[in-house]
Amino acid sequence: MVINLKENKLRWTKGCSARINRLREQYLSFVPSIDIERALSYTKSYKETENEVMCIRRAKALKRTIEEKTITILPDELLVGTRGFRPRAAEILPEIYWRWIEKELDTVACRAQDPYFITEEQKRILKEEVFPYWNLKSMEEFYDANVSDELKNIVFDTGIVFGGRSQCGPGTISANYNDIVLKKGYKGIKEDAEKKLKNLDDTDINNFSKKKFLESVLIVCETMKILGKRHADKAREIASNTEDNVRRDELLKIAEICEKVPYEPSGNFREAIQAVWFNQFMMFTEENADSYCMGRLDQFLYPFYRKDKEKGLISDYEVLELLECLWIKSAEIIWTLDEESTKYYSGYQPFHGVTCGGLTRDGKDATNELSYMMVQASMDIGLHCPSLSVRIHPGTTKEFLMHVIDLIKMGTGQPSIHFDPAAIKILTNKGVSIEDARDWAVVGCIEPQIPGKMCQSDEGSRYNMASAVELVFFNGKSKILDRKVGLSTGELSNFREFKEFKSAVKKQLAFIIKQSCINAQMIDLAHREKLPKPLISSCVSNCVE
Repeated sequence: MVINLKENKLRWTKGCSARINRLREQYLSFVPSIDIERALSYTKSYKETENEVMCIRRAKALKRTIEEKTITILPDELLVGTRGFRPRAAEILPEIYWRWIEKELDTVACRAQDPYFITEEQKRILKEEVFPYWNLKSMEEFYDANVSDELKNIVFDTGIVFGGRSQCGPGTISANYNDIVLKKGYKGIKEDAEKKLKNLDDTDINNFSKKKFLESVLIVCETMKILGKRHADKAREIASNTEDNVRRDELLKIAEICEKVPYEPSGNFREAIQAVWFNQFMMFTEENADSYCMGRLDQFLYPFYRKDKEKGLISDYEVLELLECLWIKSAEIIWTLDEESTKYYSGYQPFHGVTCGGLTRDGKDATNELSYMMVQASMDIGLHCPSLSVRIHPGTTKEFLMHVIDLIKMGTGQPSIHFDPAAIKILTNKGVSIEDARDWAVVGCIEPQIPGKMCQSDEGSRYNMASAVELVFFNGKSKILDRKVGLSTGELSNFREFKEFKSAVKKQLAFIIKQSCINAQMIDLAHREKLPKPLISSCVSNCVE
């Protein structure tokens, strides 16, 4: 397969165009900072909806955020939309967490790892208008209040069972771009929800929660329409004050696209890639988490690419430039973390995953022109995000492998390589059809998932295996914590054979794993009760259906 793309042997930067180089430098000029717009909108909305069911409250709060947020379109941009009021702005989500923000408010801008700039006025607003309302109302506090004393003893600040998603959304998911976001648009999602609502029997109280969920989806669909419309209006406003004829035409084209997507189905490549970006940053807006992944971008965008190419509406150069715009936009999003977490998740990394290569659903090599361009985009941009994953299999061409190797040689840590037969076997062993299994994408760290068809909290809880040995040494006591956290497996001095020691370690480990599983389920419960996800649910298969 041959496409006319420039080779880039440099270790760092030089995008496919002068525009891309300017956008990259512009991105780097923004200092990571705190954004309080969402926190204010959610606080005001939650105050007004206290007697409504939670999924409706969350949908209304998201809508209010989009109605009130600052709309930013930067010079040179072809893809538009920022999660916060500007690029690299870290949103605060008080309905999930707020206590660590309050605690670190005066140190978050000067901490050693991943500081966020914050103004004194923002601090004042948070202290006076946001934090007071959320006391005992956040998801984190709900989780803390409902965890048993036994679980608290081994989970809270122990380093034995830890992690989980009590301070963020679940993440590790990819929307169904192919069948829902691009083909239906949120207008189609709305129509599906309206049909379901019409057929619900209101006399059956068991349908109440279904009804409210579907109503929350309708609110989300309206929100996405408002999102596009506000960006279209902003683009026209800037165009009216732009003397550069070329840029004016670009802005008017952006307005035309945003007037349509993500509400209407996408009709061409430019509309499709803009719809993808709108959906991506909106998932992060709904919940602060990592790993809201784009999935198999080269597969679901390919029909739009081929159609536009055949009609002479777009060139490979223009497609590559749009992909590189998407790569830069992806890097703008920041996962808001406390100081302790930044020691492990450093670099303002949101872990946007994107996958290319692999097999088609019928078992053929899926590598196409967009696969090459995605690798090239990572070579040209040289940023930490998105996290590119390449699927390879025995039929992957040498030409594509050499292109991937060129990226590896740059030493940026990109891409990760995944072997198709292993991932497909993992999925089919769990009952996934062979067609769906071949359609897998990487989410999270290295988890194989079917985009838009699976939702799994891949790290609901973690545990320290080595701590089982320590607990045996001290008969269930943690030496560092100076208290009992494990089982009483006997004094070490009483063991006469190694098999007794081994058996005790297994008992301690089984106890730790059990507590970790309970912890993960408690976090899932907290999400279900306090953090329904109408936006994400609307673009995942079978939630509305």
